[in-house]
Amino acid sequence: MSETTQNYLAPDMYEIGSSVLIFSGDRGFIDHHRAILLSIGFVPITMNTLEAALAVLQVMVIELVIVDEGTGVLETQRILKRAGDDGQNVPVLVISAGADAELQPQAFELGSVFYLNRPAFQDDVVRVLLAHCDRCGHPLWDPQQN
Repeated sequence: MSETTQNYLAPDMYEIGSSVLIFSGDRGFIDHHRAILLSIGFVPITMNTLEAALAVLQVMVIELVIVDEGTGVLETQRILKRAGDDGQNVPVLVISAGADAELQPQAFELGSVFYLNRPAFQDDVVRVLLAHCDRCGHPLWDPQQN
């Protein structure tokens, strides 16, 4: 029986525009999404308090925010509002705790670009990142770079 080890690609240096903020109070949620992002070369920044997440959005260039709706509707709304403040228009992926989530329509109204139900698998998250990069013309995922 052979064991498979998982290798993570981590950038040698910080690149503006390659950071993704993960906001959740659930350590398992953070670890799951952090592993996905590391494996595809993004720099995950994890925050488990609303104040810290809002501060990061205020002082850093963030490519995408992943929000665990389980943190609460009000917290998710504040992240969505902050991501759209000052013309930042940082895309937000809200990951719902259930199929009948109450925030989905509001999330889209407040600027969420994607909404997934739990569990969000690696393919789902990658599809969201690719769609975002394609939509905004971000060169990070340009197939010509291979």
